[in-house]
Amino acid sequence: MFKDYTLQTTWGRALVALIVGTVLGALIVAGFIAYEVGPHMFLRNAIRFVMAKFASAFMVWGSGILLVGAPIWLVLHKAGFRTWLVALFTGFLLPFALFFPIFTGQLTGIKALQGCYDELAFLTRPVFASGTLPILGAGKAAAISAVFGAVGALIALTIWFVAYKRPDRHA
Repeated sequence: MFKDYTLQTTWGRALVALIVGTVLGALIVAGFIAYEVGPHMFLRNAIRFVMAKFASAFMVWGSGILLVGAPIWLVLHKAGFRTWLVALFTGFLLPFALFFPIFTGQLTGIKALQGCYDELAFLTRPVFASGTLPILGAGKAAAISAVFGAVGALIALTIWFVAYKRPDRHA
């Protein structure tokens, strides 16, 4: 179910898949930001605004995919874990496991999310109340992390779809 040694890829297809995944991640983030700021801001400076956000999101997703996702996937690939289910779970769990400690302040020590991303209103609301992490704050951090996990799962499935193919049996 999780192991499949028949799926094959090449370094070229893997590189194209990583680029496609990075572009998809940047497009999703730019779309979220365009939705959050609304049409009045979007129409005024549309091209410059979206391109700036796309470029920064491209760098963030590209760094995450290359520095975190690719090494882990290489280990999974060598061990034979190459199915779309493994890609789905890995794509969800890695961003979730990265962002949840950030949003709860476990990695940064910052006790609130205020002002982290001005464009995304749902990220600027504080998770902490009076310097402690209440149950609702942990739930909010988990929900935000799950959104990033869902985006990561979509990107991982796209990367898997582009990178892998079954060998031609009639050749």
